Amino acid sequence: MNLTRDANTSEALRVHIRDGLSQARRRLPALSKGYFDIDELRFDQLLEQMQDYSQLIKFHDLELDDELAPLLFSKNEIMVMVKILAIDIDKVERDLQEHLYAANNIYINERDNASNVMTPRKLIAMFNYWLVLLNQPQSEAGEQLYRLIESVVIGLSKELSGFLSVVAQSRVDSSILSHTFESLLKKSQQTIGYGDDFIRDQDADAESLNASLLKALEMIQVGISELLPISLKSQNNDPAVALRIVFVKLYRKLQEKLNRFTLNLFDFYFTDVLQAKPRGLIPDSVYLVLHPNINGRDIIIPKGTEFTAGIDKNSQDIIYSIDQEQLVNDAQVVSLHSVYFPRDIESKDPVVLADACWLDNIDTVPDADKKARDKMVAHPLLGAVRRESDVYAAVAGRLGFAIANKILFLREGRRQVDITIQFSAQMGSAWSNLKKILQELPSAKQSKSDSTAKFFAHFGSMFELQVTTETGWFKIEEYKPAFSGSDKSVKNNALRLSFYLPENAPAITAYDFNIHGEKYQCAVPVLQILLKENFIQYPYDILRKLVIREISVEVKVEGVRNLILHNNLGPLSASSPFTPFGPLPEIGSYFIVGSEEICNKQLTAVDFDVEWGGLPTYSGALGSWYSGYSQINSTKDFVASVSVMADGQWQPANPVPIHYQELFASKLRNGQELLIPEKNFLPHQPFLIISHKIYLVATKAFVIRHLPNQVFLSSRCKVQ
Repeated sequence: MNLTRDANTSEALRVHIRDGLSQARRRLPALSKGYFDIDELRFDQLLEQMQDYSQLIKFHDLELDDELAPLLFSKNEIMVMVKILAIDIDKVERDLQEHLYAANNIYINERDNASNVMTPRKLIAMFNYWLVLLNQPQSEAGEQLYRLIESVVIGLSKELSGFLSVVAQSRVDSSILSHTFESLLKKSQQTIGYGDDFIRDQDADAESLNASLLKALEMIQVGISELLPISLKSQNNDPAVALRIVFVKLYRKLQEKLNRFTLNLFDFYFTDVLQAKPRGLIPDSVYLVLHPNINGRDIIIPKGTEFTAGIDKNSQDIIYSIDQEQLVNDAQVVSLHSVYFPRDIESKDPVVLADACWLDNIDTVPDADKKARDKMVAHPLLGAVRRESDVYAAVAGRLGFAIANKILFLREGRRQVDITIQFSAQMGSAWSNLKKILQELPSAKQSKSDSTAKFFAHFGSMFELQVTTETGWFKIEEYKPAFSGSDKSVKNNALRLSFYLPENAPAITAYDFNIHGEKYQCAVPVLQILLKENFIQYPYDILRKLVIREISVEVKVEGVRNLILHNNLGPLSASSPFTPFGPLPEIGSYFIVGSEEICNKQLTAVDFDVEWGGLPTYSGALGSWYSGYSQINSTKDFVASVSVMADGQWQPANPVPIHYQELFASKLRNGQELLIPEKNFLPHQPFLIISHKIYLVATKAFVIRHLPNQVFLSSRCKVQ
């Protein structure tokens, strides 16, 4: 478990819990390279070992005495360096400690010469021996090593002088120093002060001497690690030594193969134990840049099309193929923007919402060279603000969506539009449900309120609505929101926005880029719903997790006067009174009412009003007016059947029973029936559900025909 804390505070910021091993720790240590090597000798150890073996060689025609044989190649600076590097400093430390506690005299041990244990006397003798061997170096590296050992001896002059003082007072042979070594000690001290202070506490001074000698040896080995590669490249070495070096380097190649023992176990572990299979080949991938030679042209590149990319080192063609069919055109990125939503991250409120939306324009120049790119202004990454001045360089962002549909063709009359947006709740996300959002939202103005009050407070001023007209965008000044908590007719997790256009409002027309801009790809009316900044809360965070499942649009229009009228004699004008069934109506005469705007909509209900003119004012209405006719009993005898045209067919085709509409309306006054001019016609409801195929028929597709049963009155009417 890792606990991360802020450097400036003691508060825990986050706790990171691990319930398993990291990827690096899952690998078994025994499978790591170098965990076990068959041959562990280093380069310097191999050379030093060869030098030891050379002393055992007996030459056929050359006799070397016992004193000369050990000096064979020993004065070569490379052999001196590898001799020093081959010393195990850990073993030397253990030997010095063992000698310190085992000897009767901590400075003099009669077994020094006979034992393999390293002692201070032997180590000082080795320093002396190295100075003698490097007295005539072969390269600059050898010269630097000589100076290094020389400086170490001078630094240890006090400890060495004290030690040699004790050796000199004993009867043990102390002839371990060369003239060069003694001259260094004399150079560092005009008078060698042998013993007074040093002998007082021999145990403490012996431990100090051991530590100093170990540190000196370590310094010499570190220096040699840097100087040996330089000496190997100096080209001033003895040919016989060079042959030794070449032999060791060749052996190192074999040694590397021998030491793959653990790596072989690694392969065995994964292939045989874990049954892991090697991953298949992954083909190389590239980005292909195409430059069109004809603007505005779309080209389809079929799947599998091959492209050559030169040749490889074997003079074979490098071929790339398209993974899937590609559509290529000359589209370019012409603008980039960053969007930033500022939030008060230091707020202690349980719900922190964005209070604005800033849109920043990022400079884009297609195919710009480096000079042009250098002149571009840097912008914050993803719109994040680093300084308050960055905010003023941005503008308020316009977020929202648009609805385009033929149902919005509304030219006249009193028009009501209802937009219902159905959301889809997401599992585990409370803010994808409208009711839960209202529960989480803070109350307006720090007052307690229920979900309905919060709904109207937030959603009543959340959107800006506008529609397309002939002169531009027409802004809807007021709309009414609703949800299931405020209106039972609205489904759960749905939002309904309703607005009303009076008769004097302009006609809603088709979208035109030259008039409205925005670059929509349509030729029908468009309704824009934009997020609106308000005094309560910027709406983005409230809505951002709501997923729209469907949008439905319903319109209701009253007072449509732009109608298409026909009877069996020809077209009629609705601007002046007319006789709907002709001047001499008879059974089978018809009257047709059509509307070009209606044919673009899937109707659920329709009715129209007629105002009759020249009706008799006689009491008893048409029953008294035609009292001399046996076929006429009352006003209700003047009827017509109603049909509706849908998908190019009159509906119903053969209705059983036939539904009739009365042609005239009447009322009772003092017990007498009187005719009234106004009459409303409502076609039979079941036949008004028109399929979407209405869009495939003529603009006069929706018409209503009246067939009078008994007509003896020729009156004129006017469609309201």
